[in-house]
Amino acid sequence: MSNTQSPQSTCGPHRLLLLPSVNNNTSPQTLAIVEALRDDGFEVDVAEAETEAIKLLRKASKTQQPYPLAILGLGMSPVNEDLEKIKRIWNNSSTTFVVTCAAEYSQAWENKLRKLVQRGQIILLDNPVDTLMLRRLANSLVANWQKADAMRRKLERMINTVSACAHEISQRQEAEEEASSYATKVEATNKALEKICEAAEAAAAAKTEFLANMSHEIRTPMTAMLGYAEELLEPSLPESEKTVAVNTILRNGEHLLAIINDILDLSKIEARKLKIEKIACSPVQLVEDVRVLMDERARRKNLEFKARMVGSLPKNILSDPTRIRQILLNLVGNAIKFTDHGSVEIFYGLKQQGGKEQSIFFEVSDTGIGMTHDQIQRLFSPFSQADSSITRKFGGTGLGLTISKRLAEKLGGQITVTSKLGRGSTFRVVMPVEMPTEEDCTSSDLLDSLTKTDNINEDAEKAHYDAILGCNILVAEDAPDNQRLIQAILKKAGAQVSMAGNGKAAVEMVSNAMDNGEPFDLVLMDIQMPILDGYRATAEIRAGGYTSPIVALTAHAMGNENEKTLAAGCDGYLAKPFTRKKLLSIVARFAGGNAEVFASPSNRESGACEEIG
Repeated sequence: MSNTQSPQSTCGPHRLLLLPSVNNNTSPQTLAIVEALRDDGFEVDVAEAETEAIKLLRKASKTQQPYPLAILGLGMSPVNEDLEKIKRIWNNSSTTFVVTCAAEYSQAWENKLRKLVQRGQIILLDNPVDTLMLRRLANSLVANWQKADAMRRKLERMINTVSACAHEISQRQEAEEEASSYATKVEATNKALEKICEAAEAAAAAKTEFLANMSHEIRTPMTAMLGYAEELLEPSLPESEKTVAVNTILRNGEHLLAIINDILDLSKIEARKLKIEKIACSPVQLVEDVRVLMDERARRKNLEFKARMVGSLPKNILSDPTRIRQILLNLVGNAIKFTDHGSVEIFYGLKQQGGKEQSIFFEVSDTGIGMTHDQIQRLFSPFSQADSSITRKFGGTGLGLTISKRLAEKLGGQITVTSKLGRGSTFRVVMPVEMPTEEDCTSSDLLDSLTKTDNINEDAEKAHYDAILGCNILVAEDAPDNQRLIQAILKKAGAQVSMAGNGKAAVEMVSNAMDNGEPFDLVLMDIQMPILDGYRATAEIRAGGYTSPIVALTAHAMGNENEKTLAAGCDGYLAKPFTRKKLLSIVARFAGGNAEVFASPSNRESGACEEIG
């Protein structure tokens, strides 16, 4: 039975036919797809079975209101009966586009489909379906169906005209010329449809590439963090090793945060919009960080793993340390993965001397399985490894080298490889760098360039403690772990801390404190909270006459967060996750003597909302 909530369309080009998989008509995904398509102005007819779908198609054909698009849910994996189903759909509506959705397509099924398929009229999507991509695809296909349908109608009218005027040779010649012109346009439309299908497939591939790379980059530091966290649970662990474990967790946590902050930038590589930084960093420290991070993985395979500097290197260079570190982690990770016996070594140094601009090289050599010339030719293609047997044995998506190559090119460099089958491989990265001036370095000490964390010296930290001492602070935060952490940090700094578990409680506590003549010096307001979120809670607190600073605590550290928190009445916001130093810095800044400046309504009206973190 068709969906009774949507009337039969009187406007054919905006109608869609949805045939979900068996017993899937009311699944959340089906309902979400139907709702999203209807939001785009489509009238969606949902058929509970193929027989009803065929009836709808025949009725649409008789009433000359065909469906431009039919969406078929094929369950986990399509079978031969699904091929017959697609054939029957085209038998009843030859111009309809067909979009299939399945969790997995077998190669045999796709081979049979190629013999059946009408060129450019079928698109295969993976389940679960990306609703946004499906909406865009539906709009594109229907728009092109309309163009093609208009062309078909024009062509039919032209043919009728030719038949009616067949007795006049001159008119017949003109009609034939017009028919040829229309035929050319129809052919062009078909080619355009093919390009749309290719673009849709490329979009799906790009999404898969992006997610695979993010999984790789996030899991690498997470492995070190979880491993060292387990080490800390050992009661007999010496204090020196505890310190090493904590520092490693902090370093990898900061690196993980840098990756998360750069996810959107990475998605812009192909669009040539990725921003490359030039900051002072130590090449020796970069290599050492990679060595420490990957040492345990090499040790587990009994591989000799070491790094060696060739010649001399400056203490600091100007480049993008996060990107260099990404490249080295990918190359070293691959070298260890494909090496069962022997060693993995990192060589690095300056390629040329003299002048401000110089080139630095990094070489990663292994004694692993090696590659043939043909395998090297396919090496840097997305989703590729040397051959399918390597994929089965070692796993992985083959994305790491592709991303590394593109990042090296964005840094102005390149990656080359030499290899012999069965004897190992050497990957060489060469990129230009600049030597920093004294102004580029904040001190003579090594910059923590990987995470760009604020460096607060002891005097500055003491000043923060002095500013916070005795401050009365309300923290609105619903997560118990975050509550304990923030409260412990602020109490240690000498502040009086009150906790509110949701926005409603925060509003009541601020109001009660003002009524008792002891208003809070500062409110730290989490944005995502139950009952009443941080935006509405802030607005109600301001409406109640509270004029002291309010700082938002938010994990939504996007470009428009400034305007949203400002509009709600906040004076600044601290992005999660944050360090102890950043928390103390912002509390000292707003509650420790400068609160009057930031709390001024005129400042908020003029957009003086400060972003921290």
